[in-house]
Amino acid sequence: MSQAPSPAVRIGGLAKRFGEVKAVDGVDLEVPRGCIFGLLGPNGAGKTTTLKLLLGLLHPDAGTLEVLGKPVNRFTLPDLLQRVGYVAEGRDLYGYMRVGELIGFNARLYRNWDHKAVSRYLDLFRLPMDRKVEDLSQGMKSQLALVLALGHRPELLVLDEPTGGLDPLMRREFLSLVIEEVAGGRTAILSSHILHEVERVADLVAVMRRGRILAVRAVEAIRRDEKRVRFVPQHEISPDDLRLPGVTGVERQGKGFVLSVSSDLEALLQRLAAIPHFVLEVVDLNLEDVFFDYMGKEESTP
Repeated sequence: MSQAPSPAVRIGGLAKRFGEVKAVDGVDLEVPRGCIFGLLGPNGAGKTTTLKLLLGLLHPDAGTLEVLGKPVNRFTLPDLLQRVGYVAEGRDLYGYMRVGELIGFNARLYRNWDHKAVSRYLDLFRLPMDRKVEDLSQGMKSQLALVLALGHRPELLVLDEPTGGLDPLMRREFLSLVIEEVAGGRTAILSSHILHEVERVADLVAVMRRGRILAVRAVEAIRRDEKRVRFVPQHEISPDDLRLPGVTGVERQGKGFVLSVSSDLEALLQRLAAIPHFVLEVVDLNLEDVFFDYMGKEESTP
């Protein structure tokens, strides 16, 4: 019986401080191979710090890190960096080089550089080979960063706010290329503030705040299970009567209630239907709705 492959990323008890600030606070996380994994959270949530720890750009204060089946340390890092592609939030590219020069410079750094694939990416994005990088638009710099990250055929792609500066059409082309690469057997971690974009491409998402992971959910499960139910009873009832299995929140709204539901919807609807009511309405939620629900719950936690 063959053994299941190890996750692309496995994190245990990861912690990192900057002075008194807990940037990453005991994170446990697994990213399966062959998926697009969305990392969501407000500014300062710890997303970028977590990604930099994965890449060995920062050293953790505590915890374990495993990437592509290997622990992240100074002995394994040279090999791991040959297997990982990274698009940094700041787009730290050598501005004085021309696009063609930067492509050639990176090609010499990686043993598996794929000139044919890079040529296709450059044609797809229509990047001018003779223009200096510092003269490119922000959108072109984002596209060039992705080309550089994909050029050595990485097994894992780490994307930190990768679509900054891209117009909607360019974002679609950019993310279509990421989807294509993952369909070919790679894994991608995508950190982004553009929630509808993550919902369109991601298989799994983790919600992060104040250095901690609040939840990890499959996007398909969110579409299927996360609902709001608007319920207006004919007679006054206590909010506690509505804290039923599957209900994660009860909010008073006028004479009625809005229930946040994450599971057992059919059973809940049957129980509510037995209570005399004026309104019983189910509203589908998207990833943005669920994200703000988690943010609200965390804000109310003492």
